Amino acid sequence: MLGAYLVLFPHKGIRVFQFGRVVEMPAMIVIGLWGLLQFLNGFGSLASSGQGGGVAYMAHVGGFVAGIVLVFFFRNSENGRSGRSGR
Repeated sequence: MLGAYLVLFPHKGIRVFQFGRVVEMPAMIVIGLWGLLQFLNGFGSLASSGQGGGVAYMAHVGGFVAGIVLVFFFRNSENGRSGRSGR
């Protein structure tokens, strides 16, 4: 969902709690940073020799990428119809 939201509404504002107050930031920054952190934490957990949740982080990354790709298949066209012919 976050990947699809990022593609569809990259400049839409998202309210976040930052430094003791609520501020609005563009979706590209908020969701992009979230995706980057998941990716880095996933590789960091897989590379460490201890217990880790690397698989869970990489599942988040996989879902994020799947949302980015699948939104192009399921997005409505400009005339309001879906990508299928409906027949």
